Amino acid sequence: MTVLTPRQLSDRALIEDVLMRHCRGVDRMDLELVEACFSADAHIKYEPIVDGSRAEYLAFLRRPDALGGLTRTMHFASTLLIDLDGDVAHTELYARAHHTSTDEHHYAGAFVTTWLRYLDRFERRGGVWRIVDRVVVREWMRRDVAGMWEDVPAPSRRDRSDPSYRR
Repeated sequence: MTVLTPRQLSDRALIEDVLMRHCRGVDRMDLELVEACFSADAHIKYEPIVDGSRAEYLAFLRRPDALGGLTRTMHFASTLLIDLDGDVAHTELYARAHHTSTDEHHYAGAFVTTWLRYLDRFERRGGVWRIVDRVVVREWMRRDVAGMWEDVPAPSRRDRSDPSYRR
């Protein structure tokens, strides 16, 4: 049985926090929060969409034919493996993301679910854990027809006016 030190437990919690903040940042379109999850020299490979820098990834997120054109997104993160080696960590996070869009988006108002894994290399620099290399593996996607949605009285918002920012 492996016994983790208090520092290793802390590192694991800090790394998990970065991963959860990334999901929240994407869901709320809080790109400053997303940007803070990656080192300035990070590389992101999300085939066939992005294979480049943090700036290229953020530009993709903003595009109206990508996440910028979605009306709602929600990530659910589950299985998380973290391998620590001093100031370096390798992680694998399983996630499911749900998306709805406008009729102008290529999802054409459908409900789309993506099952994916984030394979990340983290480094602790200046005492802060950030992603330095990410590979996104999409396992499969499902597109359900639109038109069966119920209106909710107080929907979430994809910006900092969302209730979660009022704390």
